[in-house]
Amino acid sequence: MCRSLILSGSPDSFARYPKWAQTFENELSFEFKTRMSNALLLYTDDSAVQHNFFTISLLDGHLQVEFRLGEQQLELPERRPVIHIVFLNAPRVDDGQWHRFSFFQAWENVRVQLDEEKAFRVLGQRTFAMGNIRTNSDVFVGGIPKEIEKLSSPLRRHSKHFAGALRNLVYGLFPQGVSNAQLMDSIGTRKTDEDYCQPVTSSSSSASRAKLAHAAGNGAAGDGTGYCHNEGRCYSANNGARCDCSDSEYEGRRCEIKKPSSEVSFFGNEWLGYDLRRTATTTQQQQQQQFMPGGDRSAPPLDDGDADSGEMLMADEPQAVWSLRQVFNITFRTNFSNSLLLLAGDGRSHVELFLEKGVILARSQLAGSEKRMLRVQDRALRRVHLDDNLWHSVTLVRELSTMRLVVDDFFNQEVRQFAALSRLGNAFLFLGGAPSELANKLVPDNLFPFRGCIKKAFFQSGPVKLNLIALADQGFGQSHVQTFGDLSYSCSPNAQVPEVFAFNSGQNFTKLPAWNSPSRGTLAFQFRTLLPEGLLLYHGQTNCPNFTICDYLAFELIDGHLMV
Repeated sequence: MCRSLILSGSPDSFARYPKWAQTFENELSFEFKTRMSNALLLYTDDSAVQHNFFTISLLDGHLQVEFRLGEQQLELPERRPVIHIVFLNAPRVDDGQWHRFSFFQAWENVRVQLDEEKAFRVLGQRTFAMGNIRTNSDVFVGGIPKEIEKLSSPLRRHSKHFAGALRNLVYGLFPQGVSNAQLMDSIGTRKTDEDYCQPVTSSSSSASRAKLAHAAGNGAAGDGTGYCHNEGRCYSANNGARCDCSDSEYEGRRCEIKKPSSEVSFFGNEWLGYDLRRTATTTQQQQQQQFMPGGDRSAPPLDDGDADSGEMLMADEPQAVWSLRQVFNITFRTNFSNSLLLLAGDGRSHVELFLEKGVILARSQLAGSEKRMLRVQDRALRRVHLDDNLWHSVTLVRELSTMRLVVDDFFNQEVRQFAALSRLGNAFLFLGGAPSELANKLVPDNLFPFRGCIKKAFFQSGPVKLNLIALADQGFGQSHVQTFGDLSYSCSPNAQVPEVFAFNSGQNFTKLPAWNSPSRGTLAFQFRTLLPEGLLLYHGQTNCPNFTICDYLAFELIDGHLMV
């Protein structure tokens, strides 16, 4: 038996092992223990060549295995599945006890086992390689190093890091074959699994009290209260308790110092977010044939007919993350009544968070169900208006059967929804607006891009948690969260309501100041009309003897098209 690897769960902790040399028969096994309910346990991929990957996560105290195999060029497009998901309903693994996991694959046959519970599957595809060992990534346990640039599933980088112990990691190595993997590199490993975050109580043993008292000088929760303040997460390191303040608005050793405000101003033509979807090789009709209603295909019967031992699913969107619950948290202020705050989802479902006449609403669309709308009211059933230019905090919790909206930790509304989905997926998320292609498809015409300030925007799906503003501020090429428009990383005064000119008769016009630009300039305007032809704008010289040699600029609608 090998010595246990103990990881602290710090924001940068991980362990690196050699590449998994996969053949037509592959196996991987290990033992682990933890008290975490959501975390990334193991990850490896093909370095985004074909977006194949293999990952094991803790999801709400249970184990979930996700993998994608095969070669796109050699598969029939309508037969190649995108992601296989194995969710083991029992046992729970966040109990601090040792559990044994094993994965075995021989061609199309897959067996997953956790302790005594087993689940089987027959893969409906012809190729089963994850990639080339020369280009595949190493095997990462507990987290993914920040310097790894190309990931087949980019959002996994932002998973909670695993805190616990792992031993006897065995899989196929080159050239040794199936054997114990040797640790190559690590950050955040520990010598013992002593829990310095556990507060000392009157019922604690004298030995435990002595250990924690000895560690108190280095930082231990020996005062009977939480060691970390302001929603900071405590984790145990070799020299005592430490705090992870990344998900809070504070910093410092115990998250006691207020961070500089990370506010972003939107002026009606900006957004920040990501879209990880890839162009599908199958048509929509083929996808509907491949997946059962709701996007999932049932697995073959499980071992001994025990349907509760595991859940086998197939899902589309190879770069999406899948979970049973999604949480969106936004803090904003605005004085505009109709605007889009958030748009997120995948190919099978999406959710919108927006203001309509100053009232916050959430609208969810799940595959196989009707749209569900949720608005917040006070105790007198009056609508709560949030377009007062004051800061408001909104939390949207989206599950398979319910959707809950909380405003300022006071107003709380919930609505039930029904669908044949087994997981909620996320492959795109946009804040403050959305690209025109997506907005034209999913956003109603009466909603405009957001105008105002946002100072907190978090998204969580299982172990994955994103601080959207912090990721957008990292700059192009350093984050998959992109920006569009002239975002201002400060809370500037709200842009003034634009002046609107209405031309109803077709005979009137408006004269504007001359546009004096010696060499270059920018001109922008917005318009809407139902007529296919008409002059929108003309700028030229008033006194010109021969119009053929005078400079001018004109915008005109001809047959419904804009001509310049």
